[in-house]
Amino acid sequence: MGKTEAKKSQKRQYRADESGGRVAEGDVQGIGLSVRLARREAGLKQSDLADLAGVSERTVRAIETGTGNPTLAAVVSVANVLGLRVAAA
Repeated sequence: MGKTEAKKSQKRQYRADESGGRVAEGDVQGIGLSVRLARREAGLKQSDLADLAGVSERTVRAIETGTGNPTLAAVVSVANVLGLRVAAA
């Protein structure tokens, strides 16, 4: 595997967090799945959740899909609305 392929592989597994550290991609996907399931269980649309959490609908979508780079504050705000807890391991 060449350097370029190794870097691409690494990008799929990890993301930079706000402090410049790294977050395992599975953690990001897991948080997004938890948010999506809780939102659906609560009978909320993404736009409803965004309004309640004080973030944009695009931010909610980014959290649920594990894409973009939403702030930790946005993730916590969305989680709080849904009664989820965000904890560091």
